[in-house]
Amino acid sequence: MVSRKIFAGNDFVFLNGNQIAVLLLDYIIKRKKENNSLPQSGVVIKTVVTTELLAKIALGNNLEVIGDTPVGFKYIAEAIDNQLAGREFVFGAEESHGYLFGDYAREKDGAVAALLICEYASWLKQENKTLYEQLEEIKKKYGYFRELLQSIFFTGMDGMAKMMKIMDVLRTDLPKEIDGFKVVSVLDQLNKKIIDPQTGQVISEYKGYPDNALIFYLNEEKTNRVVVRPSGTEPKIKFYVAVGKEVGLDKTEEEYQQIKKEADSLAFAWLEIFVKKAEAISSGGERFEVLG
Repeated sequence: MVSRKIFAGNDFVFLNGNQIAVLLLDYIIKRKKENNSLPQSGVVIKTVVTTELLAKIALGNNLEVIGDTPVGFKYIAEAIDNQLAGREFVFGAEESHGYLFGDYAREKDGAVAALLICEYASWLKQENKTLYEQLEEIKKKYGYFRELLQSIFFTGMDGMAKMMKIMDVLRTDLPKEIDGFKVVSVLDQLNKKIIDPQTGQVISEYKGYPDNALIFYLNEEKTNRVVVRPSGTEPKIKFYVAVGKEVGLDKTEEEYQQIKKEADSLAFAWLEIFVKKAEAISSGGERFEVLG
């Protein structure tokens, strides 16, 4: 029998936006398979900073993925209108707690998301499992992914100029490696180009929606990345880091914990490198807590 305790003392675990998105998609797929309604040409849409675990689950269940939309749920909504090309929309998610199941709306719907997560919790309870325990099983099957977010606030009249200077310097002097890891490619959403930072040459054009963001990919699979983007609504610049590692159901718990430790360590190291780089370019900002 599986214990329903998550930790010693039965502590509560806070699920972030990425984790809830993963659980919602897992549940939706299960229910659709149960009633034989999973579409042959279904599509999952997510923003570029949303966990790649979502894409892994979708692809593992023969769903297609649109995964490079800019930050903001409106871009997911626009993709439903403009990028499906006859395919069926299944689920959309962004890391900041935005979810949409079905195409009845063109905006995130917290009411339906809340209903779905409660349904899944009830379903799992019948199996003597918690949402957290199910999330751990998903990670072991599809891979362990760790996402972090940190912001630097720049207040005052020159705050915007300082943030733009960070973006300008990063664009003109693209990092070729991070902590010993080669930067494979850089997606410049503002200039709509995918660049090889080793040569400075344009690999291809980016055909998605423009946004003032730089995405540094550290592997060909694009599961390891750093995203730098000024907020569109607040005087802060955001740093999103993601690290993904394969696990496999054959791994022991000890091996799984070691994989988690390695991924977490890389994520925090890469975040600190980029935040320090930004502070060296523009001083006077205030760091906020690391989320994730």
